[in-house]
Amino acid sequence: MQRIRQLQPLSMEHHLSLSLAARAIKIANAGDQLKIKQLCEQIVDEYKTVWRRHFDNEEQAMFTPYSTRDQQIKTLCDQLTQEHKQFDAFIEQMKSGNYKVLLEFGSLLKSHTRLEERELFPVISERLSQSELDKIYQQITASG
Repeated sequence: MQRIRQLQPLSMEHHLSLSLAARAIKIANAGDQLKIKQLCEQIVDEYKTVWRRHFDNEEQAMFTPYSTRDQQIKTLCDQLTQEHKQFDAFIEQMKSGNYKVLLEFGSLLKSHTRLEERELFPVISERLSQSELDKIYQQITASG
């Protein structure tokens, strides 16, 4: 599906998250402990500047201002915000040397990204005004 211009920057980042999810799942399933450790360390190193920044962008530009628009958007935003917190918990576990969470991290990242792309973004695109969508775009591109 062609993404509206205002949400394209987030969708481009979602391509990266789906790639990371696939790598995490593949490496975790292969069971090579050194590769698992290396990928977990890379995820931890990138988390604050790449993934947490992305989550904060979504929460501040879309979830917080528009979650009260209707029940469907609220339900999706609540779930996605909770999943962002779960990613934070996975990172803390990885920092502590618990690399067994890599498969769960990858699986959640895959389903989380697909939920945003397939459910939230189409609803946001349909129900928000052009000026609201432009405001989202301005916020997400200003913080990048």
